[in-house]
Amino acid sequence: MAPKEQTESLKVDDDTTSSPGGGANKTTAAAVGSSLLAPSVLATNFVEGAAASASTIIMEQATASSSTIASSKSGNLSNTTTTSPSSSSSKEVKKLLRKIRDSKVAQEVEEAMTSVAMMINTDENEKSTVEAAVQTIVLLDGAGTVLMALKDWYPTSESISTVTIALLLKLSVLSDENIRMFVANVGLPTLVAAANAHKTNGSVICGVIGILSVLCEVKDEDVKEEIANDDCVDLCAHAMKTWQNETFVQSCCCLYLSNIASEPANKARLCEKGIGALILAALEKYRGNQEDKIVYRRAFRAMTLYIAE
Repeated sequence: MAPKEQTESLKVDDDTTSSPGGGANKTTAAAVGSSLLAPSVLATNFVEGAAASASTIIMEQATASSSTIASSKSGNLSNTTTTSPSSSSSKEVKKLLRKIRDSKVAQEVEEAMTSVAMMINTDENEKSTVEAAVQTIVLLDGAGTVLMALKDWYPTSESISTVTIALLLKLSVLSDENIRMFVANVGLPTLVAAANAHKTNGSVICGVIGILSVLCEVKDEDVKEEIANDDCVDLCAHAMKTWQNETFVQSCCCLYLSNIASEPANKARLCEKGIGALILAALEKYRGNQEDKIVYRRAFRAMTLYIAE
């Protein structure tokens, strides 16, 4: 489905209820972006000799405190979610998505996007509440609405880009493969364009790379090829060069590289762009660092796959 068709099919009725307010809307996009894209969200324990799936990795940390490494595995919401969204929460999501879709005022869009992001913030809400919110967003074609909003606003609003990408990352993690396929097929050019428009914003860059890591799980060869294209690899290289001393960035990038490095076509692309040297630099920097073993293990796996015949 094309982006325009997806947005026009948004199942949001135009009721007369006033727009939502309250404390959640007062939370800034930067605060939400930092809470959803904090190092604990993308960092995780790593099983020696085997890599966990990207969505499981991110989900484990998203459901844990920032100081605790979780071990529980996330499930496919389409198979495990049994909680029916309450009529009040469903109505609230409808109002917020309608505002995201229709408003021409940046502050209103940012506030609505922030409110939706807070609904699925696993650090602040019960798991069942988050699952119900995700289910409602998916049923209302919210992924398409959010992607179209990003396309409309990323050229002029860094704050909207920050919270929108954080929201899309969480949706990609918490939803099933259908949503990931949709994000990959419809949203990938917009995500990369938004990241390139805000190349000094680490949250935006790493949020997009985090989404790419989750999309690596999609069982579709065309998608796998697209998420390892020149633009995506260039974005990863930019992040690793720009934030060489940031554990969060290096960890995020090494996870992405470990997911694409095994394909022969990707090996040639990574070699051409000097990715091997960047992985080696991460290995050397974090070798023997007990506090940052995650980065080393991800870099080690990426290098192992990169040099394998």
